[in-house]
Amino acid sequence: MRKDNKGRTMIRSSVVLIYDKPNEKFLLLKRTATDNWMPGKWGFPGGKVEKDESYLEGGIRETFEETGLQVKHLLHQHTLFTSNLIVNYYITSSFSGDVIVDKTEHDEYEWYSLSEIKELGDETTPNLFSIVEKLLKGF
Repeated sequence: MRKDNKGRTMIRSSVVLIYDKPNEKFLLLKRTATDNWMPGKWGFPGGKVEKDESYLEGGIRETFEETGLQVKHLLHQHTLFTSNLIVNYYITSSFSGDVIVDKTEHDEYEWYSLSEIKELGDETTPNLFSIVEKLLKGF
């Protein structure tokens, strides 16, 4: 973990939007009901970046751990800064393998269109729909 200029520990994270371009759908994972952050909510693969990893490497690793998918050609689309968090968002339509959900972190997965994500409303992690809209613009 890094420290900011005031000595506070910064958590580094990466999030990967997996876009099935031909079907115009995104892969969402439903967090377990016992998860510490946003239990039972739908979100994208991602998580903390390890000490010796780049954000890109962390995103690729987290995606594989959570979904079983190999992803490549990730396009960095956005970085979010908060008081203790740095999140890098990536998007890709280049993936292979079969989705195998890590049941310790997620209960299920589903492919959703943009309009279906909007309909999920508060069943998603914060600002999910607006994040997708923003990231799609540059993709």
